[in-house]
Amino acid sequence: MKPRRAAVRLATVAMLSAAWAPAARAAEAVVCEAHWTDAARQRSLPVRIHLPAADQPVPVVVYSPGLGGDLGGGLRWAQAWARAGLAVLQLQHPGSDAEALRSGSARDAMSAQQFVARIEDLHFAVDQLQAQPTVGDCALSRIDPRHIGVAGHSFGALTAQAIAGQHFGVAGAEAIADRRVQAALALSPAPPRQGSAEAAFATVRLPFLAITGTRDAMPGGQPVDREQVFRHLPPGDKWQLVLQDAQHADLAGRATSRNAHAEAAVIAVSTAFWRATLLADEAARRQLQARPAGLADGDRWEGK
Repeated sequence: MKPRRAAVRLATVAMLSAAWAPAARAAEAVVCEAHWTDAARQRSLPVRIHLPAADQPVPVVVYSPGLGGDLGGGLRWAQAWARAGLAVLQLQHPGSDAEALRSGSARDAMSAQQFVARIEDLHFAVDQLQAQPTVGDCALSRIDPRHIGVAGHSFGALTAQAIAGQHFGVAGAEAIADRRVQAALALSPAPPRQGSAEAAFATVRLPFLAITGTRDAMPGGQPVDREQVFRHLPPGDKWQLVLQDAQHADLAGRATSRNAHAEAAVIAVSTAFWRATLLADEAARRQLQARPAGLADGDRWEGK
């Protein structure tokens, strides 16, 4: 990295970190990896758990990566949230992960069948958080099952939207939402391809944060179309951040990210969101109710 670029990156991260810094920052998290097998579906899920050091039970965020994603998807976000005192469970979805794209087609990997499989993965993962006392050095018994968040990028955002209560207008779809989840974050969200966006999102009642960018490309549409999700959510603890010039890959949370401002802004705003909704942190809620400090002039912050 060139010296000038490195200096800009460090300055941006420092500015936004100051905008939201917990008074008592958690110690470095313990990180554990495993494969969880859902015997009913004969499906094995690679998982990575970030468990912060804490004396009290901790909330947990379950993260679903985008199409072709693996456990590197969302890594930046998981590390930051763990530093802020939240456990994070990263998922990898067989059939729509990197291996699926190498061995098959993107069309097959993003099929309705794979979308349903991802939703079932989320339900199964939440079950396992409460069923398994330990994974390696991670004591899952320290996770508070009353405070669960779900997050995802792109295809993972669609998964998070479904778990949060998006309505699909088909028989049996009411069972898709997971009532154990308390809050949801969608990075690069997307409206339904068919039917009414208003009807689709009217059933999302829990706190919801949508993050997109003015260059966040969407297949078959325009970046601005991603804002339809927030526009049609019912009021009450709903927020949206639109980052000037942020592209789709900038919101994936991978270690290779090159957009320092987008990365720092997502970390600052999403951390405040989780702390407000899962930890009842009033200082964090005040950050959300105002325009969070450190955003650029071209960034747009909305709430309702």
